[in-house]
Amino acid sequence: MSRIDRLFTEALKLLFLPILLIAVYGIYDAFSIEMEAIRAKDVAKEYFTDSGDAVDFEKLKEKNPEIVAWLKIPDTNINYPIMQSRDNKFYLTHDFEKNFATVGGIFLDYRNDAGFQDEYAVIYGHRMSKGRMFSDVGEYANKEYFANHSVGMLYTPSGNYELRFIAFASVYGDTGEIYNIGAFREEEAVRKIMENAKVKTDFDPANLGDVVLLSTCSTEELMLRDVLLAEKVKL
Repeated sequence: MSRIDRLFTEALKLLFLPILLIAVYGIYDAFSIEMEAIRAKDVAKEYFTDSGDAVDFEKLKEKNPEIVAWLKIPDTNINYPIMQSRDNKFYLTHDFEKNFATVGGIFLDYRNDAGFQDEYAVIYGHRMSKGRMFSDVGEYANKEYFANHSVGMLYTPSGNYELRFIAFASVYGDTGEIYNIGAFREEEAVRKIMENAKVKTDFDPANLGDVVLLSTCSTEELMLRDVLLAEKVKL
């Protein structure tokens, strides 16, 4: 092999090695996300009681004392513990056991009351592929899907609530009325959501009780958020 051929071969190696490394990392990353998502989905099997209608919070809090509730929407993929940290960043990249996880976790806004005693609470989750984490929130843009999945369950250590979904909307992440939780009023948040609602039910805002908002990323725009508003009813 001539010197020129050797130089050309070495140049090709230098060119394709980064591409190969990126491809290998991409495969590894995709596999890791897949395993994280499967683990997150299987959590429910371990922590629901045998009757399937109560959560073993004592056992859960042994894993992570920051778990404050459990969210389940029947006939969807949403069936996860809810955490609350000192900020809204930690559980973007950590699971319910505080392990690093690309899929993150489902978490309550850090400014909300951990016992869900606020009139307005916001729960966040990533929008992952294959219906994982909060992906199914986006399905509520379909009126038929909304009608067929109109009720969810919120389990807390102090009692359980029914979540009656009343509106689905797409809003921007910097919408002050919705996300500036330290300086909001419930009626302002509800009004803003209803203004942007793609699907909504008939309800009387004057008789509306406490509400819970599920928030996730939209597939339409980077800064857009898909949100699902529910009235919280004590059982």
